[in-house]
Amino acid sequence: MPQNWRTYSVSDFIEINPKVSLKNGVKYSFLESKDLEANNKYVQASDCKELKGGARFNNQDTLFS
Repeated sequence: MPQNWRTYSVSDFIEINPKVSLKNGVKYSFLESKDLEANNKYVQASDCKELKGGARFNNQDTLFS
């Protein structure tokens, strides 16, 4: 590697799995892997469910499966 090159980590530029605060007992938009289709820039939630666990996402997050 040339001496003037710097090494970076992906986490220097993006936040991986940021904390998202949600309240128990409240229904939220729910996404399944099947909702993520190749070449689609946007996704619609397939359902609303009460919080019971799983990954949490914010609007404008980048998702892949």
